[in-house]
Amino acid sequence: MDAVEIFPAHESDRDGLTELVRELKNYERYLHQARQPGDRVAADHVDYLIASAEEGGGAIFIAWVGEDIAGFVAGWMALDQDPLNFPELASHGYISDIFVLPRWRGKDIAQQLLGAIEAHLRTQGARRLRIHSLARNAAALAAYRGCGFDPLEIVLEKPL
Repeated sequence: MDAVEIFPAHESDRDGLTELVRELKNYERYLHQARQPGDRVAADHVDYLIASAEEGGGAIFIAWVGEDIAGFVAGWMALDQDPLNFPELASHGYISDIFVLPRWRGKDIAQQLLGAIEAHLRTQGARRLRIHSLARNAAALAAYRGCGFDPLEIVLEKPL
């Protein structure tokens, strides 16, 4: 396997990024049927990621293995709106999305992407990071725990 290289995303990466987001959203739909199909939301979600990263001092990084796109991560600075938490801890780095194509999983690419976004968000003043996951995404939860993330809140849902 060629070495994994992580680079900031550029406009020329939009098509590849959109395809990664499409795959991510389809996988999320498999895990939870309330999620819309990737074909329906990918392009708009990429626009949202780019705008949020630009506005929030964030970044989008893409993992490459040789000439192959392997995955991405997007994150930015966010403010916790919960008045019960300490105000001095309100600002944090938020990791919105991370995805590695199935053929590249198990090769520490997710960990490298998380390391890249963590390093970037530290330069923006982050003292904490937050990331969300669907409850049924056991592989993602294990990867996040392996990178030092601990559960913060659990959201339960009951269909009526």
